[in-house]
Amino acid sequence: MPTFDKHLFDLGNGLITFSLTMMLYLFIHHIDEKEDFHKIYSLKKWMIIISTNVFWLLLIPGTYLYYALRAKRGYFPLNADTIMIPFSEQVICILLMLLPLNALLFLSLKKTSHPTQFSVERAGTARKKSYFAFFLRIFYDVLIIIHCGFLIFFVFDGNHVAIVVCIGLIHNLFSLKFGKINSIMRQI
Repeated sequence: MPTFDKHLFDLGNGLITFSLTMMLYLFIHHIDEKEDFHKIYSLKKWMIIISTNVFWLLLIPGTYLYYALRAKRGYFPLNADTIMIPFSEQVICILLMLLPLNALLFLSLKKTSHPTQFSVERAGTARKKSYFAFFLRIFYDVLIIIHCGFLIFFVFDGNHVAIVVCIGLIHNLFSLKFGKINSIMRQI
């Protein structure tokens, strides 16, 4: 009779990883109360580029750890190479996505002001001043929502490194969003 012990173990590990990562994020940014979220600033341009690429490349050892845990559990036969097929496919996809990722980064960082404050009030008035800023806000919000969906999936799946990567990339997306929108608002 099948049990859900492995899935509960994955969910528990995912929640622990998510909680520890969020606690570290809140500690680094000195967030003690709800009002402190308005004091968060984006990273500098070079920090966004380096941290995004480091987070993205962390997916390679994360993929190895994910499939090594699955192999230990017996999801793949020991006498076959079936674990290398999904592992190699994901590593190739991660490496191939570096080029579009960096292209999006450099386009997003062009003519922006960093570091800038994560401010909902200033970004909310951008819609009245510029349709382009409104389009960019929707574009970045969609990317953030997609990453939050991946984050929820990784928490349930217990993919430890991908949880940390998703949280880091969500912060970088917020940095890109507010840096671009605030620079557009200053030009208007």
